[in-house]
Amino acid sequence: MKKIYFFLFCFLTIAQSYRAQNDSLKNYSKENWKINFQIAPNYAYRIAKKINDNNTYPPNYSELYVNEENNMYSLHFSISGTKKIARRIDLNFGVIIDNQGYKTKEFQLAEVNKYGVVISPIKKFVYIFDYRYFGVSLSSTEKLRLNDKTYLFFTNGINYYFQSRIISIQSGLDMNERSRGYLLPTNDLSVFVFAGLNFKIEQKYSISISPFFNYFLTPLTDPYAKDGSSYQQNFFSTGIELGIHYNICKK
Repeated sequence: MKKIYFFLFCFLTIAQSYRAQNDSLKNYSKENWKINFQIAPNYAYRIAKKINDNNTYPPNYSELYVNEENNMYSLHFSISGTKKIARRIDLNFGVIIDNQGYKTKEFQLAEVNKYGVVISPIKKFVYIFDYRYFGVSLSSTEKLRLNDKTYLFFTNGINYYFQSRIISIQSGLDMNERSRGYLLPTNDLSVFVFAGLNFKIEQKYSISISPFFNYFLTPLTDPYAKDGSSYQQNFFSTGIELGIHYNICKK
């Protein structure tokens, strides 16, 4: 009889444990699939490096800004889907529009006559080179639950950009000209990390805020180097990403 009670006790304990585990997984699976909309103000920067010093003629004025590292404030946008692949790990995939670039130092421009005398007001302006990238994103997210509505998360992943466009801007008090280049195929990669907080505002919606860092693995040759040398630049950016997340499916 004691053996019967013992086996009955073991069976009930295992069954209760299995039921509790299923309940836990069931509750956790409420966010099995999500769609995400993200926008981030960026502080974009670059590292410019001369890789081939091969001057063939006197430096052009544009050489003045080839090696300068000037920041530019911009944005990136992304739409992604999230699939739960483990209890605390998500897989994220989607598309991204990323802005990278740099600004030059201030230039001055004025008209002069044949005697070299200035005959027009001096115009002051800067060049802004905005590289627009379009690509796909793949990442994984690990989460640490704080309470029923809040969790910490850490995300790392990679962006693959297959289209780009350069927008060149002359910006100043008396000058504001913009020219758009053509869409061009690219084969560029960047890696990124995020860490932040997610807050559930109702059953199907949540919002997030997360600082991030994004670094381009693929270097870009500076097309505006006019001194006969070759330059290599790697973009990187940092900022705060804001997200809205919608739960679209349950198991």
